[in-house]
Formats: sequence, C-alpha cells, structure tokens
Amino acid sequence: MAILTVTQLQQLFDPDRIRQLASDNSTQFGVVAYDAAVVQAIVTQAEGTVKNALSLQYSVAQLEADAGVQRIAADLAMYYLESRRPPISADTVRLYKSALGLLIQLQNGTAKLAAVTQLLPTGPTEEPTEALSTGFFNLTQEEQDSLP
Repeated sequence: MAILTVTQLQQLFDPDRIRQLASDNSTQFGVVAYDAAVVQAIVTQAEGTVKNALSLQYSVAQLEADAGVQRIAADLAMYYLESRRPPISADTVRLYKSALGLLIQLQNGTAKLAAVTQLLPTGPTEEPTEALSTGFFNLTQEEQDSLP
C-alpha cells in the first residue's frame, strides 16, 4: 500500500492540469505526449519526503492509513509537478508551505496524526472533531507534556 497513488492525486487536483504538467515533447515523434512515469516519479518523491520526515515518529502503516498524510503528500506532489512548468500558482505554493508546516509540527510533536490523537484523553465533554475532519489535531502544551 502507498501513502498516495496517481489516481488519488488526480482526484484531489484537476486531472487535466496534471496531464498538461506531465506532458513532454516526444523525441521520437515530435509531439506532446502525456508521460505517466513522470507523475509516478513525482508521487514517489513526495511520499519519500513524507516518510523521511516522519519515519521516526510513525510507522509506515500509520502514515499510509492517515488521510491527512495523504493530503500532505498530494500537496507536495502537485508543487513538484508544477515546478516542471513555472510559474507555480499561488494556491499551490500556499498548499506546499502549509504541507511543510504540518510536517514540521508532526515531527516536533505539536501535532499528531488523527489515529494517534484519538487515543489521547480528551476530557469528559471534548470531542476530537478537528482530528477527524482534518487528519491532524493541534495539541495544547498540557497535552504535549502528558505524552510519553
């Protein structure tokens, strides 16, 4: 199983835009042709970035099961894909910076994956709705101190 597949990337972003960004001139025929290998390589690169950043904190199975991690990988992949054909759109840059920020928060423990935070005590009246809807949950200092 993978954190992100090409199909999932195409569901999260405009598939026509992805096709356009992954199309290159064919040296054999001199025409522009979609290169699926380019998209797969970029998805693999984005997955590698996420796994390298979070492998000390989470198992591969946890990373593959989390929708928030999938979104981070997709945002990174789209940035890498758009960087093949500058300029990069402002929305893609914003998503990329947000994804990097979330990776840093997950690395330093100020955020946890939803599957992990659901195991934390949330008190008698609090529900981890933010974690369930976004895949991440920002921890207060008190909650961070209570972690092992």
